Amino acid sequence: MNAITLKRLQDLRNAMESDPRVKRLEEAEAVLKADPSLSLLLEKKNEALGRYLTIRLECGEDSEEAKEALKTLHQAKLALDEQPSAREYSLRFSELNLLYLQVDDILFGPYREKVRCAVKHD
Repeated sequence: MNAITLKRLQDLRNAMESDPRVKRLEEAEAVLKADPSLSLLLEKKNEALGRYLTIRLECGEDSEEAKEALKTLHQAKLALDEQPSAREYSLRFSELNLLYLQVDDILFGPYREKVRCAVKHD
């Protein structure tokens, strides 16, 4: 990698790290991690997710066991999502993800295969 490219990548990294959206996400994450009740809710959601995925793999998505596990997962996720600090984190994550998608599109968009319409217009 040449020096100019390396410098530009470092500049991009620095700009991304100092972006206010990154700072807001870091702050929201710190609040999330500091709350033990949220850690418990997150653990319950992760356990329910693992159980659902295992049952779905072993019994099939349409099985009664999978449907019940999905219901439990939904309830666990809902309990977590109802917490104000979890909602704030989710909002900040989405906000930052938009930035990352834009950067990705700028950097790699020209290299992606373009989908063309197969219908010919006269």
